[in-house]
Amino acid sequence: MTSPRLLASTAKFGFNLLRSELSKQGNKDQNVIVSPLSASLALGMTASGARGLTLKGMNLALGLPDGGADNNGANNNSYANLLAALKEQDLGVSLKLANALWVRQGVNFEESFLVGAVDRFQAEVRHANFGVSDLSLKAINKWVKDNTEGKIEKILENIGPDAVMYLLNALYFKGTWQTKFDKSLTKDEIFYAAAGEKKHPFMYRSGKMRYANRGDYEIVALPFGETKERVHLYVLLPVADKSVSDVVEKLDGDRFFNQGILLPCKGELWLPRFKLEYNANLNESLQGLGMKEAFSGSADFRGMKENAKLCISNVIQKVVCSFDEEGGELAAATAVEFSLTSAMMPWQMRVDRPFIAVLADEDTGAVIGAGAVVNP
Repeated sequence: MTSPRLLASTAKFGFNLLRSELSKQGNKDQNVIVSPLSASLALGMTASGARGLTLKGMNLALGLPDGGADNNGANNNSYANLLAALKEQDLGVSLKLANALWVRQGVNFEESFLVGAVDRFQAEVRHANFGVSDLSLKAINKWVKDNTEGKIEKILENIGPDAVMYLLNALYFKGTWQTKFDKSLTKDEIFYAAAGEKKHPFMYRSGKMRYANRGDYEIVALPFGETKERVHLYVLLPVADKSVSDVVEKLDGDRFFNQGILLPCKGELWLPRFKLEYNANLNESLQGLGMKEAFSGSADFRGMKENAKLCISNVIQKVVCSFDEEGGELAAATAVEFSLTSAMMPWQMRVDRPFIAVLADEDTGAVIGAGAVVNP
């Protein structure tokens, strides 16, 4: 059985992450979509190597119970159970999940960490020479493309010069509505977008659907699969005087699937076809959720490598999705980049007082100019 607490925490983490991404400067009135499952799996693998305050912060951000390193095994077992449950054949949809670790050649990580990633997260472990050519970059991006059915061409633009490891998750979902929309009923209607009105194709259905009015918003659940009702698209429509952000702000991950019963009742639904694509660096959001330590020079990842100072340098996610009369498709990839802190910035220099400047030819030792700058 899947751990209920992990199911709840996955939703809790997901809504917190969505809230944070929506609040980012530049995302106002923009389409935003994240894959909490993809991020949670990649960061769950990462947390298995964290210790101390770093682990505490990661568990806080991921919504996992915190019991220190002793509780890592329980959380990892929950992830293993979740993966097993999602890979069952009776979901009624196609759901492909893949995890991998790409490790820089010459950098040795704790065997227990690598074995745990394989055993609990079903991850591949690959060693690569990051610095010689772009072959490693191409290989990582090809792995992502292959495991997202070609929907995500690449997750990395480059390999960081100080990168020593990438923890990756790739996810691909495809499902057919239990009750498809009749294409002959799709018509162009007015959609009142933030940027103004526009004509857009609206799908239409009538009949019994699971629906509820929860005060601030209406919600309808649309199941996928001919016979199963495990996977749904939940559509939440804010009431006229509420915004999307208003509703997302109040969503409770622990109670979302339990707060009020969605009863089958007769109704009508007009739903626009939609297709979204979102690329994001999640560093800011994750740090805001409690993971600051993991990104800092004081990060504690002794479970990965005992005698080296490691920290997360980047968490990158890409998501694409589309939903039409037949059903829906979503692909996501998450990459967690690790660097040695000693290879990052070990010092800071703030030139905010009189200083000396020297212009010189290093080969010949010729000093072209030298001066004391007391009032720039």
